[in-house]
Amino acid sequence: DLPSKEAMAKVIAELAQRRQVIVSTQDEDFVSFLDAEGFRFYMPAIMIATLRGGYKFNFIWDLIHFEHLGHTQYELLNRQQRSVVREFLIFAASYPNYNRDRDAIMYALETYWTEASC
Repeated sequence: DLPSKEAMAKVIAELAQRRQVIVSTQDEDFVSFLDAEGFRFYMPAIMIATLRGGYKFNFIWDLIHFEHLGHTQYELLNRQQRSVVREFLIFAASYPNYNRDRDAIMYALETYWTEASC
């Protein structure tokens, strides 16, 4: 069974812990410009905004298109954080809004965000 949108939001919120970062719909698409530390810091807030429909950019793209961004943004993520990314992508693969990204999501899950790496 896939986790519900609410369950995913709760897991991500717990991962965010005390970070009160808010990403608004007015923010520019800054994710691809973040270093590993910045990515780790902003990731929970961007996931929450994505689940709430408040992030107007395709954050999934930043998690699956390694040919453009490489893997350096993810190198500081611990196993728990990588696991949350994996669950987020599994959820996205089942969500109709990401139909066009489904093949790339599945490829990323099979090659980089693997269960063994989490």
